[in-house]
Amino acid sequence: FTIIEMLVVIGVLGLLMTITMVFYGRAGERQITLFREQARVLNAVSRAKFLSIQTFAQRGEKIPCGYGIHFEEPKTFILFRDDSENCATADHKYSETDFGKCAGECVEKSILDNAVMFDSLRISDIVFIPPNPIVVITPEEDQAEIIIKTIDDKGRVSIKVNNFGQITTQ
Repeated sequence: FTIIEMLVVIGVLGLLMTITMVFYGRAGERQITLFREQARVLNAVSRAKFLSIQTFAQRGEKIPCGYGIHFEEPKTFILFRDDSENCATADHKYSETDFGKCAGECVEKSILDNAVMFDSLRISDIVFIPPNPIVVITPEEDQAEIIIKTIDDKGRVSIKVNNFGQITTQ
């Protein structure tokens, strides 16, 4: 082999390696974003459950009837406090009408990263009612499944909450 042939081979191999690394780097970045957003939603659901259990031990005048998560396609989820005058007749739903800002029942509003979105949400609210906590899923189902997917539909993860309060991920 001549020196020129060796340099050409090394250049072509370097170019192929660069293209491969860029492709796999972007795919890895998408997966990291997907798992990070799954962790954010999981944290919000777990936080609502914890706040509900913590509410049972509170004393005072304005104690919420529970805490929950409200989902709006394609990317918004809201941690909210179920405020009602009478907890026995509460509807256990997010009832704010001004979704642009976080006030009233809203505790924290979050938006998913631009690279991911919710996929075909069948539920709108998951509410944890103290002291057990009892779980109310709207619309009524035995289990809530929140699927998060990448915009290019090359990856998806899910979070499931059953009506006993068990939270699992896949």
